[in-house]
Amino acid sequence: MNFNLPENLNPELNLDEVDWSKVPPPPDFDEAGYLSQNPDVAGELEHGRITSGFEHYIRWGRAEGRARPFKRA
Repeated sequence: MNFNLPENLNPELNLDEVDWSKVPPPPDFDEAGYLSQNPDVAGELEHGRITSGFEHYIRWGRAEGRARPFKRA
C-alpha cells in the first residue's frame, strides 16, 4: 500500500496507531486547499477528531476518491 507518504512514515504501519501530530505533510500538500475543498473535513479538524487535512487524506480521503491538492510553486 503506497500513499505517497513522507519518508519518515512506514507504509506498513497501522494508520490508526500513528501519532499524526508528529507527521508533517509533504511540502507540496496544500492543507488549506484540502480543507477548503472538503468542509466536512474542516469540521472534523475543528472538533479535534483529526490533527490535519493530511491525516484525513491519508487515512480516508484517498480511498474515498477525494482530490489531493498540490501547492502551486
